[in-house]
Amino acid sequence: MKNRLRVLRAEFHLSQGDLAERVGVARQTIHAVENGKFAPSLTLAFKIASLFGTDINDVFAPDPEDTVPSLLETTSDDTTSTRDSVPDTPVRPRPLVFFGKPRSGG
Repeated sequence: MKNRLRVLRAEFHLSQGDLAERVGVARQTIHAVENGKFAPSLTLAFKIASLFGTDINDVFAPDPEDTVPSLLETTSDDTTSTRDSVPDTPVRPRPLVFFGKPRSGG
């Protein structure tokens, strides 16, 4: 995952320790995120983006190799989008399977 964390920290004159303290993590976590060795949780990513007053997409972006194509995109050997290729027969839903004891009184 690519990020602009180091750039934003510099713009706001924050050290790794300052940022870590404000978002509630260890300084080593910020260091690892900046160097791409750790992908932050959504909660942490939103905290960081909020602290800088920006959108999460302005701070973090996935590597192109790590992304999968959208279900709405067409493939090179398919000229119709997934939205247009609805099957003729309905798909049977899978039965719900519960594990453990059923809840009583409900």
